[in-house]
Amino acid sequence: MESARRWSGYVCPDCRFVFRIPRDHDGQGIVCPSCRRLLKIPTLGDITPTLMAPANQEIPLEVDPEAKPKGPNKRRRKKAGELVTHDWEQAPASPRMRRGEKTKMRKMLMLGGFLFSVIVASITVPMIMKAPQGVTKRSVVSKSKPIDQESAGLHIDDATILAQAEPLARKFMAATRVDDLLGLVRNPETAEARMRSLYQDGQIPVLGLTTFNVNGGLLIEGDFVSVPILTSQHEDKTVNIEITPQGMKIDWESWVGWSDIPWKEFQSTQPTTSHVFRVYLSAVEYYNFDFSDETKWQSYLLVSPDLNYTLYGYVEKSSALDNHLRPNKDEGNLRVTLGLKFPAKPKNNSQVEIVDLVTEGWVEKTRRP
Repeated sequence: MESARRWSGYVCPDCRFVFRIPRDHDGQGIVCPSCRRLLKIPTLGDITPTLMAPANQEIPLEVDPEAKPKGPNKRRRKKAGELVTHDWEQAPASPRMRRGEKTKMRKMLMLGGFLFSVIVASITVPMIMKAPQGVTKRSVVSKSKPIDQESAGLHIDDATILAQAEPLARKFMAATRVDDLLGLVRNPETAEARMRSLYQDGQIPVLGLTTFNVNGGLLIEGDFVSVPILTSQHEDKTVNIEITPQGMKIDWESWVGWSDIPWKEFQSTQPTTSHVFRVYLSAVEYYNFDFSDETKWQSYLLVSPDLNYTLYGYVEKSSALDNHLRPNKDEGNLRVTLGLKFPAKPKNNSQVEIVDLVTEGWVEKTRRP
C-alpha cells in the first residue's frame, strides 16, 4: 500500500493566497493557483518571510542609496523581510496579459471605426451623386434679386400671385403629353417645335410637385415670377412664370435649360457660328490650345443645366462683355444665357468663344426674331 503523501502549507508572497503542495516539491517552481505567478518553493534550510507585521509597526522599505529615481512606471518596492525571488519570478504574467489585451482592444476599436466610416461613406456618397439639379452638385445660385412690386409696375400682391401660380405649376408638372403643355406655356408657337424635338414620341416624363414656394423663396422681377419648388423625385427646381394679359404662363425653355443645339452635337460638329446656350457660369483659370494667351483672354467654366457637360468659354479680357459677365466674389455660379461658337480649326472640343450675353438668367424676356 502506497504510503500517505506528505504535504506542506505555503503562502504566496504576492497575493497571500494559502495553498498546500507536496513536500517533494521543495526547491522547485510552482504556479500560484490564485495570481498565477511562478514561485520557487523554499527548502527546509531557507528563511521564510513573516506573513504579518507587528501591530503599529511600519514596514521599512528597501532603499538603495545609489539608485536613481525612476519614472511613474517603476515596480512596487519589496517590503522588509519579503521573500527575495530570482529573475524568473520578477515578471508576472498578468500585467503582460493586460497590456496585450489593451493592444488587442485598441486594434478592434480602430477596425470598428474604419468599418463605420466605410458604411457612412457608402450611404452618403450615392446621396451626393443624386443631388438636385443645379443646387447642391455645383453650389449654383441665381443672380436674380427680388424687385419692389410697385417700382416694377406690378400691382399684384404675393398672396394673389401664389394663389394663381400654384395650380398652374401643379398642372404643368402633371402633364404627360406635349399637347397638355401648349396651353400652359408662354410663346407656344415657338415652344411647340422645340418640345416635339425634345420629346419625339410626344410623351413627357412626369415629375410631380411636392412643395410649392420652398422656404418662401418667391422672386418678382417686372412681369416675371420665379418660384422654387420640390418635385416628387426630391429635386429642387425653379419655375419661371410670366404674367400676361391672357393670364400666367410658364417659361418652358428655362425649365428644361433649352439650347439651340444639343451639347453633345455642339462639341462633335464644332460650329463656328454662334448658338444660344443656357449655362452655369463661373470664373476659372484655364489657358491652353487656341486660348493659351492669358493676357488676351479671360476664361470661364460653363456647365450644362443637367450638369452632364462642361466647356471652357473665353472672352477678350477687360472687354465690355468680360466686365458684364465676371461674377462678384459672393455670387458663386451664375445662370446666364450665352452665344457660343468654336474658333476656326479648333484644337480642342471643349474650348469655345463667348460672343454674346443673350440675357442674365435663363428667361429670354424679349424673344429673338
